[in-house]
Amino acid sequence: MVGWPEILKKENLTREEKKCICNRLMTTESHMEQLILKHFTEEDFRSVWMRKIGGGVIGGKACGLLVARKLIELNMPEYAGHVEPHNSFFIGTDVFYRYLVYNRCAELRARHRLEKEHFKETEELTKRLRGGSLPEDIREELSDMLDHYGTTPIIVRSSSIMEDGYGNAFSGKYESIFCMNQGTKEERMEELEEAIRRVYASTMNEQAIEYRRKRHLLDVDEQMALLIQQVAGQQYGGLYMPVAAGMGCSYNPYKWMEHLNPEAGMLRMVMGLGTRAVERTPGDYPRLIGLDRAQANLRTTLAERHKFSQRKVDVLDFGTKSLCTKSLEKILDLLPKWQKKMVLSRDTDAEDMLAERHIYRTIYFADCQGLVDNLEFIRMMRSLMKMLEKEY
Repeated sequence: MVGWPEILKKENLTREEKKCICNRLMTTESHMEQLILKHFTEEDFRSVWMRKIGGGVIGGKACGLLVARKLIELNMPEYAGHVEPHNSFFIGTDVFYRYLVYNRCAELRARHRLEKEHFKETEELTKRLRGGSLPEDIREELSDMLDHYGTTPIIVRSSSIMEDGYGNAFSGKYESIFCMNQGTKEERMEELEEAIRRVYASTMNEQAIEYRRKRHLLDVDEQMALLIQQVAGQQYGGLYMPVAAGMGCSYNPYKWMEHLNPEAGMLRMVMGLGTRAVERTPGDYPRLIGLDRAQANLRTTLAERHKFSQRKVDVLDFGTKSLCTKSLEKILDLLPKWQKKMVLSRDTDAEDMLAERHIYRTIYFADCQGLVDNLEFIRMMRSLMKMLEKEY
């Protein structure tokens, strides 16, 4: 009998062979499976195989990423050139199982599924997950992966089989850990392994357990794969970040102005890492953009726009080797002029008031107005999200 990795080498696969490969490599979830079988070629499957570490499937988040990229390539070739080349790796679900056995967690985890709310050893299981070690063959593959990335920052993201699926988003329930990926090879490996331990341990955090409880999923075996990605951005002195980041929805749940069409979708945009676009940040305001009326702003005066703008920027700091938050003032001088135009606006009213006192300063605030004014960008985001909604 020919094994499925051997089948993967064939030039022309039957639908049944594709289904077998999809189920062994990517997912068994029926809706996602249908999308993959419809659009993926033999070469697409081989590309996933080449970037996978360990056995098992790559999980929901990784599948979503790959399917979205494929749909853009097929349905919107005019925009495909704007998407950076694929540069992710996938750690399969079997690695999680091996980690559980290797670190004496399997029996405790089985009891947790069986006893549910009555399980008394959550702390002990979490401790073992946080303090475990990886099998040596997996460490060797991770070492090769680090050689591929060099010293570019990377992020270790959860990609459980239920995550980003139909009916269960699990948004923010599991950890995503940034790795600065600096220093000696040994230091970089230790940082990566610590990130993996933290994501594995996050399967036992209270938010995740409560989410599973509410959806009657406590007795479902939650299998954790991992998605490893290069962090988008560039270096600014001792800091690393993208000039702007954000998240988008094909439906706008926040109708902050009367004439906005919810069906047009929306964006939440921020300067710097996208962490501030997806998490609530008290006292700080991402730019909300209704994609049918992108330039419509609830804040009509410069003073209001400045008041309700972003004051803090999330960055990776090479000095502290960590994710940290910087005030906007500390970032301003690092940006080239063309990037300032993308994300910053000037409060000329405040500048005039200071000038009357013979204080001459340029006063910026972050509102991503340059991106809002870029009609091609807005049109692309609206079209892209409606296409993904339709295909899904």
